[in-house]
Amino acid sequence: MKTFSFRLRWKIFGGSFFSIFLVGLVLLVSSCTTSGPMQISGYGVPTATVQDAEFTLLSWNVHKSKHPDLPGDLQDVLHTYQPDLVFLQEAKPGMVEEPHLAGTLAPAWRHPLKLRSEVGVFTASCVEPLDRQAFRSKSRELGFTTPKTALMTRYALSNGTELLAVNVHALNFERGEPKRFIRQMQTLHRLMEVHEGPIVFAGDFNTWNQERNDYMLELAAGLGMQEVDSFVGDRKTGDHGWANHMLGIDPSLPLDRVFYRGLELTSAQILDLESSDHDPLVVRFRSLPNGKGDSALAMLEPDRGAGELTEEL
Repeated sequence: MKTFSFRLRWKIFGGSFFSIFLVGLVLLVSSCTTSGPMQISGYGVPTATVQDAEFTLLSWNVHKSKHPDLPGDLQDVLHTYQPDLVFLQEAKPGMVEEPHLAGTLAPAWRHPLKLRSEVGVFTASCVEPLDRQAFRSKSRELGFTTPKTALMTRYALSNGTELLAVNVHALNFERGEPKRFIRQMQTLHRLMEVHEGPIVFAGDFNTWNQERNDYMLELAAGLGMQEVDSFVGDRKTGDHGWANHMLGIDPSLPLDRVFYRGLELTSAQILDLESSDHDPLVVRFRSLPNGKGDSALAMLEPDRGAGELTEEL
């Protein structure tokens, strides 16, 4: 009798557990479906001229704004440094509410039962881009959970060239040879290599082992890009915990990086904040003059439409 009762309870419990697990898995996979890049608020001045030949980039993985101090810290950083270009990873709609900034969110994940629950990479600027194109990785984390996204925006320059701004959040969980990570980066590489003007390529690259690190350095070198390596401040890198050690995470390698070409680096600093598991990077560039001595950072009126979300190749 006891054996029968135990078997009955186990059958009920096991069946319920499997049903909950199956429903959860379906919701998780379906939550990754996105309709395309989302414009967050409108650009107040679609046509603008930036008089200063320098511009500031803020790049920060905001950890889904889980920490209660994150919204206030983000606003403080925006007010203090007045960035012209903002790259956020693990961002949500409505995180940047500055009147002079507007942008686009490329969602990687959203809760299937909640409105405005999207999470992804977000690019904001003081000037409307010529166009924008989002890329969702074909691979998912651990093979079945969430994909990762990247967002490309282009800005017209006064010397007839265009600045290509690439905001990326790289695939993370992959043991051994980083095949999925490389495939994600190769898609972006193919588009960047046909661009003839300046490039800023930044975000959370998850370069926590030597294979990933070496691949990124090789990719950047092939595109004629340099890495910002003169940061003032301590960089948060891979954690030193025993679990991450078992996964092969090298704590000496940086995860958040900035690559660039066709620009002059004037300053770079890391802000020591505890409201995210990543620290914000603030980098200032000077645009190179053209042959006439004009600043290359005078934005021209956009004359092309926005791109649509595409799957990785």
